[in-house]
Amino acid sequence: MWLSKSHHPFYRSANFLKRKKSSHESRVPCGRCTELKPHRFQLFLLALGALGLGVFTNAPETAFAQAVPTYERQPAVFDFDQTAGLPPYIFRAYQFAAETRGHFRVEVYIGMVNDILQFVKASSDSDDAGGYRAQYEINVTIWDKKNNLVDSHNWKRELVASSFDATNDRKKFNLERAAFDLPPGEYEIALEITDRDTGKNLRERRPLKLAESDGQQLRFSSVVFTEPFGVRHLLDEANPAPTAAEALAAWKSLPRPARRDSLRYNLTAILTNYARAGNGQPDGVSQSSAGSQSADPHGAIAAGAYFEIYGAAAGETLQLQYEIRDWRQQIEQAWEETLTVTEAPLSHLAVLAEKITQPGLHTFRLVAKSASTKEATAEESFQVQVSASLNYAAPLAENSVLLYEPLRYIVKGAEYKRIAEADAAARDSLLAEFWRQRDPDPVTPANQLREEFYRRVAFSDMRFAAAGKSGAKTPAGWETDRGRIYIKYGPPKEVHHQMAEQGSPPYEIWFYPNLDLYFVFRDKTGSGDYELVNR
Repeated sequence: MWLSKSHHPFYRSANFLKRKKSSHESRVPCGRCTELKPHRFQLFLLALGALGLGVFTNAPETAFAQAVPTYERQPAVFDFDQTAGLPPYIFRAYQFAAETRGHFRVEVYIGMVNDILQFVKASSDSDDAGGYRAQYEINVTIWDKKNNLVDSHNWKRELVASSFDATNDRKKFNLERAAFDLPPGEYEIALEITDRDTGKNLRERRPLKLAESDGQQLRFSSVVFTEPFGVRHLLDEANPAPTAAEALAAWKSLPRPARRDSLRYNLTAILTNYARAGNGQPDGVSQSSAGSQSADPHGAIAAGAYFEIYGAAAGETLQLQYEIRDWRQQIEQAWEETLTVTEAPLSHLAVLAEKITQPGLHTFRLVAKSASTKEATAEESFQVQVSASLNYAAPLAENSVLLYEPLRYIVKGAEYKRIAEADAAARDSLLAEFWRQRDPDPVTPANQLREEFYRRVAFSDMRFAAAGKSGAKTPAGWETDRGRIYIKYGPPKEVHHQMAEQGSPPYEIWFYPNLDLYFVFRDKTGSGDYELVNR
């Protein structure tokens, strides 16, 4: 399907606070093309067009697109995380016990990326001269079930970005927080964010149920996923390489309110720095943060899940049972932990980094049992997103299949069949000849076309790996729909994604405005395999 992104309602709502930029302002990096000189780059574009690598063409999805756009210089390294980025904004409400007996403390967190805000050039006589400024106002209101106003917080914020690129940042949230102490009951949280420069706003309302408790039954707070965070300032300076267990013990020595405040909440519940490694250890998580006895000079505590337990008396022993289930609700990991309640309520952080080996949608489930047969359960969903190295040589060396099988996306018929069915020695010769004939600049030692193709293949294989369907072969990253589109068209100029909520599966929309194309992918099963749904 190849419609302009301006026709799609999600695109219009995603940048709800920002005015449309001019075309030269909204360009997003997509390739390694700055390494090529202009006259050689034209040859490179022609060769890519002949192979049907459509990001350099003006044609819809086809095996051999021909049209070539005018030359645009691109940065040497494409940052997919910046293009895909975080969700435009996120809105979470967490429940904890309040200091007032029987009440709840509801903590509302709002995260917004710079890219949805309207930044304007700061005036030359201001303290921020040369930079860009955005202003917004937030109102969070609590209503009861009879639509009576219970409480409200309102505040204004001004942000300053030092450069134009920073105004488009999608890798970091601007965090806002409001807290309410409420008795048990049924409520509704109303959020309104208003851009003070454009007057545009976003409104959202969500139900909030605070269940009454007698104070004796065992129960959990909200489960909060956390980012890795450092506690080096709490550790003995004479210890140059504290273990993860020592770092965790130092964090537990803080008073309970300070413990919670020191955490870095992962509002998206997406773990993004993981990849399957040969030893089962998630890549991107150092052994120092994952292993209980490993040394870490930074005193880092790995990604985990924070929760509090109420209804247990000091001195009581609790048995905690943990499970991580995959998208099919099959148990991937299960472990137990025994805790002695030293304070009431009990706060705890379960480190998850070493427990995760697969991408896709997961459920973290925990059960607490006491000797007096009291029991409580809680569960929360999270996603694991595979990261990928920009060094494409390593995966190609480890898996020779990647050298020829992905060619089926760009080469059809007898030529591909001849390469695929040849023995190893003959295939190497055929591949060498295949790329020699398509070298855009034979004078140089490097074949830029070949490099670009295999960079896309390797990136797709690492980034878009999925957990697979029940009873079926696990698809490689390059075999998925996202992998195929990425290989054929290269990096999208913009990506918008919506996380799973209220029974709706997560989806992504990839925009290629220069081709007048967009592609919608939906993770129908929760396995992390996003299927193309807008054919």
